[in-house]
Amino acid sequence: IQEEATEQADSESEVQDSKQTEQDRYSYKKSESGYKSIQSLKDRLTEEKGKGSRAYHKDNDKEDTRKGAVALVYHEDPVTGKVEFYFEEKPAGYPVEEYRGKLSFIGGAMETTDSSTLEALARELSEEVEDKKAKEILIRNLRQNGVPYDVMTDYIINREVETDLYVIKVVSDEQWKTVKNSQLTHDAGVKRVLTLEEVIGKKEKDFAFSHGEKLMGFISHNYPQ
Repeated sequence: IQEEATEQADSESEVQDSKQTEQDRYSYKKSESGYKSIQSLKDRLTEEKGKGSRAYHKDNDKEDTRKGAVALVYHEDPVTGKVEFYFEEKPAGYPVEEYRGKLSFIGGAMETTDSSTLEALARELSEEVEDKKAKEILIRNLRQNGVPYDVMTDYIINREVETDLYVIKVVSDEQWKTVKNSQLTHDAGVKRVLTLEEVIGKKEKDFAFSHGEKLMGFISHNYPQ
């Protein structure tokens, strides 16, 4: 009888231990799940807090930054000293309404196939300049220089746009005649050739983006009055 009582007590103890083990395991899982939920919530709160910081927006603003390249095209007569500039007049259907009818440098935005802003500009010149010889002259001069003169930053439709400004000086009178007589393609606006005096008579607001500001800076540095 004593042995049977002992066996029964051991059996009841094993059952109790088993129940306790299952309870402990359930409690652990519940605790672990709760911890993960709390940790997940903390991570989300930390992320949201980070999104409100200036550093977060600064990093993400870089993703919205667009790159482009334009060319300041001009010629200086070696004999008379006459200076002329080659511009594009934005067409009436230009997407940004405030710049319609404004003068601008030749060029545009980078595309995924462009390896650099220089290559982007070479592509834009080949697309926008109509005359084949004029294209070749401008692109050849662009590659010979190959270094941006300045960088412009504009905000267009709430996005920051960084544009490299290249200077293309056409030295030969004969080559300049070819360039200045070339029209722009239907994808671009209307070509405008202005003398130095005519440009000086303009105001910055007569130009699209910050092109007028950079142009006047270039003139004051190279042709001080």
